[in-house]
Amino acid sequence: MTSPFEVQSSGGTPCESCGTMNKCSARFCRKCGASLERPSVSLRDAQQGGQTPPSPDQLAPPRSGRSAGPVRRILLLALAGCVLIGLTWFTVSRRTVPSPAYQGPPGSQSPEAIPAVVPAMPAPLPPAQSAAIVRLTTDPSRDIAPVWTSNGDILFQSNRNSTRPNGNDIWEMRPDGTGQREIVRVNVSTPLEWGDSGLGAGIELLGATGDLAVYEAQHFHEVMRVATSRAAAFPIIRTVQDGDDAYFTQLLQIPGGQSASNIVYCEATGMVAWVANISLQVVQIRTASLATLAGESSATHGTQLASLAPGGSIQGMSYSPDGARLVAAICSQDCANGRGPDLYVLDSRTGQILQQLTSTGASGFSNSSPKWSPNGAWIAFGLTNAGQQSLWLVSSDSGGPALRRIDTGDMPSYGPSWSNDGSAIAFVGVTDGNHDIWLVRNVVPLIGQSAEDAKPTLQVDASDSGSQPSFNCGDARTPTEKLICRDTSLASMERHMVTAYNQALRQLPPEQSAALRIRHLEWFKSYARSCNSATDDDQRRTCVVGYLSSHTRELEAERRKQ
Repeated sequence: MTSPFEVQSSGGTPCESCGTMNKCSARFCRKCGASLERPSVSLRDAQQGGQTPPSPDQLAPPRSGRSAGPVRRILLLALAGCVLIGLTWFTVSRRTVPSPAYQGPPGSQSPEAIPAVVPAMPAPLPPAQSAAIVRLTTDPSRDIAPVWTSNGDILFQSNRNSTRPNGNDIWEMRPDGTGQREIVRVNVSTPLEWGDSGLGAGIELLGATGDLAVYEAQHFHEVMRVATSRAAAFPIIRTVQDGDDAYFTQLLQIPGGQSASNIVYCEATGMVAWVANISLQVVQIRTASLATLAGESSATHGTQLASLAPGGSIQGMSYSPDGARLVAAICSQDCANGRGPDLYVLDSRTGQILQQLTSTGASGFSNSSPKWSPNGAWIAFGLTNAGQQSLWLVSSDSGGPALRRIDTGDMPSYGPSWSNDGSAIAFVGVTDGNHDIWLVRNVVPLIGQSAEDAKPTLQVDASDSGSQPSFNCGDARTPTEKLICRDTSLASMERHMVTAYNQALRQLPPEQSAALRIRHLEWFKSYARSCNSATDDDQRRTCVVGYLSSHTRELEAERRKQ
């Protein structure tokens, strides 16, 4: 019997059903229509059956597309689909930009995807999330001393309509800066050489009544209550030089040659505290019930909580919301010889010191103007170091203070004041020598986080805030991070670089900011890879200095272009 291989080689394919010869390329019999396809025969089967193994040409599939079976077509389509999916995934993955292992400005990538080799470098952000810092006043006058009213408006002092350059008349505005109007004016009539300002710096709101406590610096100095709650029209204008008038009532009389300052009120207890500078030698903190004040002497009335020796000073106070504690910025001695005040928490009834919150005064830092948050958890204050003024928060938790800086860039900032719900802080910012009222919004998320997780701020050591890096040294993992935490000069350089980066980001248009983030990321990868692979600390220090100094110069040059 002729084998199938012999028939194929002779040029035809017989039908197994009817025996009709068909073309080699035919799939069905031309006579009976039966299928001419046969199962493939393996080399082993052919040899076992005594048949001659087929040649490679005989076993090759037909070249015609019609000769490929449906199963083969399905397999080819599936393979093509897999190739297409793989190419798509590769393209998308190449476009994904990982984020640096620091918390950058809003809009930067999440830090979870960062390789462990990249050092963590948490960078300061604009206060309390993106675009949270807002300028409220723009008048070329001097606007200072913001304080929030019970209805959510902001009072501040300004010399825009004052008869004296150092005047401090009182103005009011909405928290978005609109509706600015003058509400209290003191037309100073004493000789110019006396230096009287009409109203001293500072406004204290006397609870929900809306009345104000102010220090009047005109002729005889006195602490006055201004009955804004009874005013039929604004501004209220002082009609006499001393004593009471229709809207001004004397609370404390200041003896000649003395002064008083820092008047604070606690609505929960009805108590008032003030600083009495007695004969310019002894400084005291005194307290009394507001109901007992009707022109008494500031030097003798009420209870003495603290007394400082000559050379001491107090640069601001604030009651806790429940009135049980009083935070004061106290410099006990040598305040004119390089020392500055630190923040202390006192028992408001006995004056006993309960806690020291800062310890930088001995190094010449000035911690001043503390303001307790409405929830009692935080204290905002101003810090001055080498003439640079900045805003900070310190935890009032007895477990130990945690410091956080509110980043306002290069702008000198001081005089913080909390909104009634604790969600915002009004403060004074100085630009081109002009003092204006600014606002930090969204403070609630900030104070709800731990010190390590607070995105808008930096956690630093109170004992040496200028020598800490921008990241938390408690989380340092890589050799570069650990070296920076041990070396104060490197820490200062690292902080300077991070500040320059954030300032450049804030000043650049969105497109240029995005490009800067990408360049910064590439620099960061190279920096981490090179410095972490150094063989010893000396080489690593040289590496860090080179990378940080050159990148800082580039960032500062980028910022100066704008």
